[in-house]
Amino acid sequence: MGTVACVTDATIIVDTPDGKSQTIVLAPDAKYTRINTAIRLKDIKMGDQVVIQTSEKGDQLTALTVKVGVSGTHHHSGLSN
Repeated sequence: MGTVACVTDATIIVDTPDGKSQTIVLAPDAKYTRINTAIRLKDIKMGDQVVIQTSEKGDQLTALTVKVGVSGTHHHSGLSN
């Protein structure tokens, strides 16, 4: 879980609860939701709380799903490194 610091067409930068910043590449087929409703990437704004499911290849994290406006525990998000 983290807070969106910046979002572009290719990446999302998330500030994690431990004070770190994590840059995550957005998969071309990534899914975006807000409270179980599909949204578009452009609907994600700086300051949104997110949980991101990622895949990892080397040092690069790639977002598969981005859930906005959620709280609590998260599945493998790559944000707790």
